[in-house]
Amino acid sequence: MAAIDLNSLPILVSDPQPFSASGWRGGEGGGAMFYQGMLGDRWRMVVRTREMKAEPDCRRAGALLDRARRLGGYIKIPQLDLNISAPGLPEIATTTSAGRSVPITGLTPGCPLREGQWLSVIAGGRRYADKVAAQVIADASGQADVEIENLIRKTMTAGDTVEVAAPMIEGAVEITYRPPQVIERTGYFEFIITERR
Repeated sequence: MAAIDLNSLPILVSDPQPFSASGWRGGEGGGAMFYQGMLGDRWRMVVRTREMKAEPDCRRAGALLDRARRLGGYIKIPQLDLNISAPGLPEIATTTSAGRSVPITGLTPGCPLREGQWLSVIAGGRRYADKVAAQVIADASGQADVEIENLIRKTMTAGDTVEVAAPMIEGAVEITYRPPQVIERTGYFEFIITERR
């Protein structure tokens, strides 16, 4: 079943965070340390809605989040004050399944993908979000090899959509706070979306 679109919720705070098993290893007994990247490294986002009226807003938001808790959900990743103008129609250029380099085509020639900027790829019917590790500029044919922070987790096939203008995170939804029935008749929700893979 399809994940639930949570973009209609009135969001106050969105905090993307790494969900990682990678790290520095070794060093025991004076040995050298090394960084070990893990294939399971992914992202999660802690989200808090604005205050809403109990009826109908909290009731509807609660029903939406309950469906997402069962089916998974997706929501935009905020990129405050980052100007992303006319990135084109980006997609994966060639099938790739390993490493950190993502070949993208269909970008507007000269379009910059800046370090720390988010993008998401829809591969196999599910979104995979990541950050650009180093700035790159699309060439005259609209192509760019983009280095991302995490190792590629899912084979990306030529033609898979790349979301640059409005990247999203998709995954399991955990509701961490829901409003009690209070006399003021307002409330808010807190939840976490964690990529499944």
